[in-house]
Amino acid sequence: MTKRLVDEISEANDEQCTARVKTALENTHNITASETSIRQMRHQLGWKYGPVKAYPIIRDANKVKRVEQAKAWIESGDTFQDVIFSDETTVVLERFSTFAFHKKGRLSLKPPPKHPLKMHVWGAISRRGQGCIIIFEGKIMHKVTCRSLMHCTTVVYVVP
Repeated sequence: MTKRLVDEISEANDEQCTARVKTALENTHNITASETSIRQMRHQLGWKYGPVKAYPIIRDANKVKRVEQAKAWIESGDTFQDVIFSDETTVVLERFSTFAFHKKGRLSLKPPPKHPLKMHVWGAISRRGQGCIIIFEGKIMHKVTCRSLMHCTTVVYVVP
């Protein structure tokens, strides 16, 4: 009975430490068990504590396309004299677990939080040097916002 409950509690929240499982058994099911017993039960049930597998950011198909594009640039002899590289990155200000319990042969997959607090950083660089860096919150949902960001970060490259 206790072993089944430990399995159910671990299945419901695979990030819970042994002390929290013990508390859940005591508060919800009125069962007293030592942390050592709970660790042994988890081990017998096949639970292990380890890293969470994250979702890939760049798909393999896109990696191949990027390499092909880079090779094409090298072959063309492009010096990038007339190119401005602009990029935006997002810093997510929310913690989510990178370690969780999982059973042998089954990884613990965790999607990122749906609406975490985010800060966006946008900047540009060219052969002439670096542009300004802009840090902002919210979403880039409007073409005007994108144009104004591009103008602000690239205006240093315009020759009068």
